[in-house]
Amino acid sequence: YLGYFDVYKESGSRFSATAGASLTDRVRVGLATEMSVRNYETDYRDDPEVDAPAMLEDPSSFETILTANVGLWQDWSLLLDVRNISYTNQVREMVVTADSVSVSYDDEAFFAPYVALVYSPRENVEVRVGYGVNPTSYADTPVEGRGNGRERWLSEYLWEHSCHGVLDAEEALEDARTIGVMAVITF
Repeated sequence: YLGYFDVYKESGSRFSATAGASLTDRVRVGLATEMSVRNYETDYRDDPEVDAPAMLEDPSSFETILTANVGLWQDWSLLLDVRNISYTNQVREMVVTADSVSVSYDDEAFFAPYVALVYSPRENVEVRVGYGVNPTSYADTPVEGRGNGRERWLSEYLWEHSCHGVLDAEEALEDARTIGVMAVITF
């Protein structure tokens, strides 16, 4: 394996959709879903004398996020945000020796709920007490935040734990027990 480099061509596709509806004047629900598939082409070699490289399986993921905002009483509401993601053919471990490459794959699913009690006495004031990793990120964003809180959490986990992979990060997100208090006042 020291005399050449393995070359893989990769292509990918992604499909995402969102929908939302107000069931009553106090209940709003939403659904977001995303499917991602990567394809590897490994059926070519420059030198037929050399053993073929380890075949890579085509990995995919399917993510679903269900949300609900339920008005409890005046100025108080309950926010629910539940995420489920499943991975197929995700590389768990790749072992390279002098004469072989072995790859192990996993098919796993992960669940990450978030629930928050929200107090908003005025349009420009919100206080939130939540449990779970906040799906909304407020760092370097407009005051209303962006819906990438879990993605930022996963990225930070992988940065801080560079020897871990995406399945390890998803498992840590699923196991995260976080209580957060947040207040936003806009001017």
